[in-house]
Amino acid sequence: MLDTLQYLLSSLRSIAGCVTNQRLLVETTGRSRRPEFACRFPGIAPIRVAAPLRGAGISVRMLVSWSDREHPVGRVTDAYSYALHDRGGTELLVYHKHVAWGTAERRSPHVHVSAALRPARPNGDRAVLPLDKLHLATGAVSLTAFVRMLIEEFGARPLADDWRERLERDAG
Repeated sequence: MLDTLQYLLSSLRSIAGCVTNQRLLVETTGRSRRPEFACRFPGIAPIRVAAPLRGAGISVRMLVSWSDREHPVGRVTDAYSYALHDRGGTELLVYHKHVAWGTAERRSPHVHVSAALRPARPNGDRAVLPLDKLHLATGAVSLTAFVRMLIEEFGARPLADDWRERLERDAG
């Protein structure tokens, strides 16, 4: 199992290393009968991105376990939180899958967007729709998909020339 953990960490660090030099930390949780580990950055990891997001960073938390019966390759991402923060640390968007970390509810994977829409009411007034309070449904989001989005949609500058190959190799 130690080899499996080393492979997983190497893979996750390779993915994260496409956009940040911050190192993912890992710890055994001891919360389950099956092997379970938490991976996270020790804070907000800086990324290189142009204005208007200059100074932005990301935070990552994952709870990963192994069970050959539940998943063909044995690796199961039980919970995750991948967030993009502005230079002041405010969360701009965050992808969640809650199944752990003390949450009472089990929610499907979702995203929060730190913004508000102002749709028109029939009388012409504007209502406020607080997107940051809503759980907008997504499918499961991998760290690979999050990092790819940072590069392709938000213009994060890759730190690795082989970022495409890394993300393709470590997809999942």
